[in-house]
Amino acid sequence: MSCNACMSLELFNKHVCKEQSLKRDCPVCSDMLFESKHPVKELPCGHFMHSHCFAAYTRYAYTCPLCFKSLGNLEMYWRMIDRLLEAEQLPAEYAGRRQSILCNDCGARSEVAFHFVYHRCASCKGYNTRIV
Repeated sequence: MSCNACMSLELFNKHVCKEQSLKRDCPVCSDMLFESKHPVKELPCGHFMHSHCFAAYTRYAYTCPLCFKSLGNLEMYWRMIDRLLEAEQLPAEYAGRRQSILCNDCGARSEVAFHFVYHRCASCKGYNTRIV
């Protein structure tokens, strides 16, 4: 293991190992993770942050501050956006326009219908995307 994390074998099988990831600073408070006395939380993407920083950070954000992958299952949130977009009608001058996007969760690039805010990934169907 190259991340320097000690964990149970049960957790190890689910672990996404990123080299020297505990030798970095917490992306929220900037304290060194490896030398910290505070508990550390592994994110689904394999990055780490202090548990108390995670609790504070996730009150206003749902993506990893380093790689922007979703921190959990957001399907319910994506369905809410789907319903919002179904009820909304874009101005006529934007009909038929397309936008190139990159999905922060699955890494797929796709060409999707233009919207001012939301762009749904053609591959994983999530909205954690950015315009490229």
